[in-house]
Amino acid sequence: GTLDNGIDGAVQMDLGEGPFDVLIGCTDPSATNPTDGAIWDDGSCIFPGDICDEAIVAAAGANEVLAAPTWYVYTAQVSGSVTATSDGASVDTYVTAYSGTCDDLSFVTNNDDLDPYAGNYASSITFDVVTGNSYYIHWEDYWSADGFVWELIEDPLPTTPWAMSALGGL
Repeated sequence: GTLDNGIDGAVQMDLGEGPFDVLIGCTDPSATNPTDGAIWDDGSCIFPGDICDEAIVAAAGANEVLAAPTWYVYTAQVSGSVTATSDGASVDTYVTAYSGTCDDLSFVTNNDDLDPYAGNYASSITFDVVTGNSYYIHWEDYWSADGFVWELIEDPLPTTPWAMSALGGL
């Protein structure tokens, strides 16, 4: 055989009977797509947060990005607005929010650098949400793959009292 490119490579030679096409694939059991029976890793492993379809569930409060870039999905628990912020993180972040589905994402908003002149390269976005709808939040870090903590803050619409009655008089 010959190499298509590079200085080294691997060759699979099949002898006998069997389903030999499964020897190469994702061999990492912590991936979301391990290939049963694979003994050589082909670099196809996908981990939680790597792609939109494997987004990590975001919750109100602190969320941790282990390595950027990372996808999150937030299903609104309230109608109103939410803020996704990395303010206070020591890394340079970039954040984008989308609505819809992974197959049909609609841009909502994005942000890069809260105050670069003051050295604050954190990012923060606030956008309107509707209870039960899913929103995808994509965090990036152009200067490193370092992780960081970001916060999701829910701000529900004010509730209107109902079933009230008034009595006449003072």
